[in-house]
Amino acid sequence: MRQLFDPLDARATEAPTYVRENALRYQRQILKITWDAADGNPEHAWGYRQWSVRPFTVGMRCDGTTDDNVHYIAMCLCRRLGLDYPAVYARAYAWRRDRENADWLRRVTAEEWGRIAREMVVPHLSPNALRALLFSLYDINNRSVVEVLEPEFTRLGFDVAGWWNDRFAMRGKRGFKVVRGEP
Repeated sequence: MRQLFDPLDARATEAPTYVRENALRYQRQILKITWDAADGNPEHAWGYRQWSVRPFTVGMRCDGTTDDNVHYIAMCLCRRLGLDYPAVYARAYAWRRDRENADWLRRVTAEEWGRIAREMVVPHLSPNALRALLFSLYDINNRSVVEVLEPEFTRLGFDVAGWWNDRFAMRGKRGFKVVRGEP
């Protein structure tokens, strides 16, 4: 189960202090995730809670709840560049024994992508957005995808050099123009 709260809402006081402080600092909401059967979690995990700041934007640090958001943004930005993100993902992990390693991206339903889209901001296509995307992919341990996308972005004329060095400048910034939509 997923619930969004204003950081000043009494229900948000259960969240760790750093989550509430970040939500207030960046004028965002707090997401409470309670693991349950409806989301396909195993019974031994039911009731486990996670807290995060939303909406998610590229360049924010990974807190264990942002993988879907990062992949959604990657799909959106890659589509705008004429790249098939699941194919990029499969190429990045072609060394895996499971040759269908990117099929999970194609199996996500429109309803699931819609839920993910409501918890994040998709930036307009720009070199800064692509650099922030590379950082977010790296931060969620998808470094092989970064190794495929970085030269692709450069080949397409986007200066993404130095994304590693400017990642701290991007974190938490709200300087991207926002586009809402589905992949």
